[in-house]
Amino acid sequence: MHPPSFLELPVASRCGRLAATLACALALTGCSTLGDVAGKVGSLVGLGTPRAVEPEWRSVAVVAATDANGNSPVALDLVFVRDATLATALATLPAERWFAGRADTLRSNPEAVSAISMELVPGQTVRLGEKDLEGKRALAVFVFAGYPAPGEHRQRLLLDAHAYLLQLGARDFKATVVRPGDLK
Repeated sequence: MHPPSFLELPVASRCGRLAATLACALALTGCSTLGDVAGKVGSLVGLGTPRAVEPEWRSVAVVAATDANGNSPVALDLVFVRDATLATALATLPAERWFAGRADTLRSNPEAVSAISMELVPGQTVRLGEKDLEGKRALAVFVFAGYPAPGEHRQRLLLDAHAYLLQLGARDFKATVVRPGDLK
């Protein structure tokens, strides 16, 4: 009887052998510590810890309609989250609760979260450009808008979008991805 070939092994055993092979190969290519090897192998097989990145946005335009928030100012926060657990928690948090606990969240987690805060009056337009967004790293970015009307008033923005248009309406807001061809 001969030993089983690689493909005859159970999937778990094949993955283990593949990880070990990759670890040895990476070790031979100059990784200085076992932690470096484990991190590289984990990333290669999808087990690595996600890393915060700079969003690819060129700009974020915020436009408040003339009847925005029932003709009242609208508080708006772009929240950059660098911690996976906090991102999961904020993904279901309504804006009302975000604004109620914002100061404490930012103060308690300075390495994990930051925000660009603004307040727009009806009819106002604000554009955040590359300089405003430079250095902002995140695993996830959320927009929270302070409306008194019932609702979540929260949106998650894609990190790989070209740009965003945030339209503040009478009772809620809309986030739209702007593609390069849309700007012509």
